[in-house]
Amino acid sequence: MDVVAAVVSGSAFAIVSVTGIGAIADQAVPGDSLYPVDRAYESISRVIGRDTDRTQERLEEALALVQ
Repeated sequence: MDVVAAVVSGSAFAIVSVTGIGAIADQAVPGDSLYPVDRAYESISRVIGRDTDRTQERLEEALALVQ
């Protein structure tokens, strides 16, 4: 029973951590240290079916690069 509780607890912690980092990384632009995390999070979202239109986000990233 303790092993199951540990696995569930660890899994919940990992999910919350990854989700939190993904949310923080969502504001990253190319060149930021978290940008690869942002792109990986987007890829995972696409795989699990939670993909959204990223056109506006890509435009904002491009504008940030030229400023």
